[in-house]
Amino acid sequence: MNEIIRTQLMIRIQKRRDSMKYCTTQHCPRILKKLEIYKQMSTFYTPTWSGGPKYQVVGPDGQFVVDKEEGRCSCRVWQLNGLPCSHAVTVIYYNNERPETYINQCYSVSTYLSTYGHTLNPTHGRDHWPKSDQGPMTPPLAINKKKGRRTMLRRKEFGEEVRGFTNGKVSKRGGHVRCGLCGDKGHNRRFHTKHANRGNTTGSQAEVGIG
Repeated sequence: MNEIIRTQLMIRIQKRRDSMKYCTTQHCPRILKKLEIYKQMSTFYTPTWSGGPKYQVVGPDGQFVVDKEEGRCSCRVWQLNGLPCSHAVTVIYYNNERPETYINQCYSVSTYLSTYGHTLNPTHGRDHWPKSDQGPMTPPLAINKKKGRRTMLRRKEFGEEVRGFTNGKVSKRGGHVRCGLCGDKGHNRRFHTKHANRGNTTGSQAEVGIG
């Protein structure tokens, strides 16, 4: 699997490097296509200069503030992508400038080529790999997963006070459950009938034993 991944990466790096080697523009073609869309959308906006570095841009999707010197727009597209949004392009055209000069340096062809400038060297086949003197590797021990539901509560030690809900005999607050019908402890209204039947059965058995 590692050899397959290494070969695919070696091919991919070389293809990316060759595809951008003959590019005549300063920035990558895909980025320029996105910028062209922002240029077309900029015709729907109207900029207003405040006298400083900030501009007010009004369009069909609302009103925005563009800081040309800081490279910021209230829509946050310029800060997140590093590419002037349609509001920023409107301001740039208002100052008779080119939007390409405000593209982040990470989208330049030189940065792209430096990213894929390294090479992955080819390797020999498996038969030519050096032999290890460590011996065969021992496989990891199998983990026996227990069946059934996973235990959520800690096991109590002998003589430890039981707190929390356990088998319907103790309430969540730590006190004993008391039935609302008969007032006995150890059960509630839901199990009153079952508890009463158990008491009757015990009594009848006792009478039979006595008889």
